[in-house]
Amino acid sequence: DSYHNAARTSGRVSLGFWLAVLWDEGRSILREQTSGPEGRGRVRGVLIGLLVIWSFTIVAIPPALAPAAWPVLLVPTVAWCGVFLAAPGMGGAVAKAATLVTAAGVTALEVAVGQRVHDLPDLVSLALMLICILFFVKALAGWSRPRSKALAVWTPAEVAFGLLIGAVGALALKAGASTQVDYDSVVNAVFFGLIPIVCGIAGFVIGRQQPDAVAAACAAMTSFLLGAVLWAAARPLFVEVGLPGNISGWRHVITAVVLIDGIFAVTLALLGQVARPKVGALSD
Repeated sequence: DSYHNAARTSGRVSLGFWLAVLWDEGRSILREQTSGPEGRGRVRGVLIGLLVIWSFTIVAIPPALAPAAWPVLLVPTVAWCGVFLAAPGMGGAVAKAATLVTAAGVTALEVAVGQRVHDLPDLVSLALMLICILFFVKALAGWSRPRSKALAVWTPAEVAFGLLIGAVGALALKAGASTQVDYDSVVNAVFFGLIPIVCGIAGFVIGRQQPDAVAAACAAMTSFLLGAVLWAAARPLFVEVGLPGNISGWRHVITAVVLIDGIFAVTLALLGQVARPKVGALSD
C-alpha cells in the first residue's frame, strides 16, 4: 500500500522511499529479536562477543600505532565516553561525572608532564588507550541492563581492588625507576605475576556480587583498568629521573599486561558467578 501511494503521489518511487522502508523494517526486526528473555540473551551474547573482539584488538592496534598519532585515540575515547554517559542501565549521574572528571584529570596530567619532558606522545597515548577501554567496558555494562535494573557505576569492591592494583603497580614502577635496570626482574614479577593474581581474586569477589555474567565480567575488567589508569597517572612522576626499558615504551608492554589481567579477572569473575548463592538458597 505504501508503495502504491508513493507511486500515485509522485509518479515514481524514489531512493528515499526504499531507505525509509529499510529503516522501519530494520527497527521492527531489531525490536522483535531483542524483546523477551531470549532476545535479551541474544543482546548479551553480542555484547560478550564485542568484549572478546575488543580484548584481542587492543593487543594488535596499540603497538602498530605510532605515538605521534595519539590524537587519533581522542575520537574513540570521546565517543565511548558519550556512550557510557548515555547508558540507561548504569545509574548515578554524580558517579558518571566523577569518572569523567578523573579521566580528564589524568589526561591533563599526562599532557602537562609530557610537554615538560618533551615526551608527550608516549605518555598521552598510553593514558588515552586505557581510558578508552575503560569507557568502552562501562558502556557495555550499562547498555546490557534495563533502566529498571540499573547497575552502580562503581561498587565499593571495584574501587577498593582498583586502588590496590594501582598502588601495587605504582610501587613497582618506583622500584624499577630507582634501580635503572632495563626490564628489572622485580617489575616483571609484579606486573606479570603478582598483579594477575590480585586481578583474579578481585574478579572472583566482584563476580559474586554482580547480578549476571556480563555485569560480573565488565565490573572485574573495569576494576583492574582503574588500577592501570593509576599506573599511567603515576608513571609521569618517574619520567624525569629516566625510565628503564620496561617502563618507558609501555605502549607495547601494557597490551600484554592488560590482556593477561583481563583473562584472570574475567575468568574468576565468571567462576564467582557460578559460586554466587542462589536467591532461593538465601531465603531458605
